[in-house]
Amino acid sequence: MEITCYYDLYADEIPANEKDEIVIALEKGEIDRELHIITLAQGERNQLEIFSLGRLKQQIFSDATFFVVGIAKEYEGAVRLVQHIVDEIYQETAHPYVREHLLKRQRETRLSKDTS
Repeated sequence: MEITCYYDLYADEIPANEKDEIVIALEKGEIDRELHIITLAQGERNQLEIFSLGRLKQQIFSDATFFVVGIAKEYEGAVRLVQHIVDEIYQETAHPYVREHLLKRQRETRLSKDTS
């Protein structure tokens, strides 16, 4: 399984110092705590999906690639975070294309880092 994290990862009830440790562990595939992650949906017609990290340990996900945009300790927190992400992007852009907007932000951030 391959995991990439969004540059400005959304987090529900997770302190900033823990968030950084979680990102490193997620990207190395070494996370052992129970969390829920919010990812861009595997199908391009959908926007976001919520997964329990425990579920991702199943064999069916071994070759999967995930782009994580948010993390939460509990499922309910992940649901609130999805609502927050969608609301924030809709307020900012007046369109419901969450997936495209997050990917655009990620690309722009990478480009600005590469040119500085």
